[in-house]
Amino acid sequence: MAAPPTSSAFDLELRASDGVVLRGRVHEPAGDRNIAGTIVLAHALAARKSAFERPKGSGLAEFFAARDFRTVSFDFRGHGESAAAAAPWDSYDAFVQRDLPSVVAAATDRADGAPVFVLGHSMGGHAALAAVAAGYMKCDGLFLVAPDFWLPRAERRPSRALLKRGVAHVAAALAGRAGRLPFRALGFGSDDESATFAATLNANARGAGWTSRDGTIDYDAALGTVRTPVFSLVSATDRFFSPPSAVRRFLAPVGGPLRIEEVRRSDDGGLPPGHSALVTSEGARSWFALGIGWLAKNVP
Repeated sequence: MAAPPTSSAFDLELRASDGVVLRGRVHEPAGDRNIAGTIVLAHALAARKSAFERPKGSGLAEFFAARDFRTVSFDFRGHGESAAAAAPWDSYDAFVQRDLPSVVAAATDRADGAPVFVLGHSMGGHAALAAVAAGYMKCDGLFLVAPDFWLPRAERRPSRALLKRGVAHVAAALAGRAGRLPFRALGFGSDDESATFAATLNANARGAGWTSRDGTIDYDAALGTVRTPVFSLVSATDRFFSPPSAVRRFLAPVGGPLRIEEVRRSDDGGLPPGHSALVTSEGARSWFALGIGWLAKNVP
């Protein structure tokens, strides 16, 4: 006899604060179980919301639903099923200032007083941190998975810093010619990124500062104002995109409760999952349970 389903799912459509249509997917605990909280899932660069449903039938969305959490995954503008926007609002600032705050506000409206957390992978993680730091978004906790954004202050290994600058420069040049960073054609991910995002990454790696595109908001300088509890998960095998040592320095200015855990071994005893596989495999699920439990205990 087949096991009963642990979750039910339905599609969601909402508008960002500037009217851009965002599409998402909600997973809820099956049956009449009480909702322990809501987790908004923000995807990585070159990805889309479906990353949280991998492996099929047992992705993170289902994992949390089985533990009585509602999850809301969504595609950032220009990704997956969400609409694109005209420049300059096809940029990183739109993710930080418009998309994530709109989704979190919608999730909060139907949370019935239960806590609302944001789990962001890579780009989704540092965008969520920036949104809280700059005052665009409020939530009860941040779960940041491999969130390094290549700031020079966080990378102390000269060879790796040079490589990051080189990769960011090439990406920006390629995006400038093609109009977008063609990750799909390069076989790197499921979605392309905008030229403006590539320019932001390049500016970060060169040391121009983690700021809004117009320079009026310094996301990095605002980290000290963050009082929202932050749990971060990194992998010992993630040696380029989000090295554990760089993440520790990146998050050091956060002003509130902060816990960083490094996965050194997979749940099955093998090597720890890498940058993408932290989310898309089942190799670190015990750490996700630990992280969400820690956040639940530290709700302000």
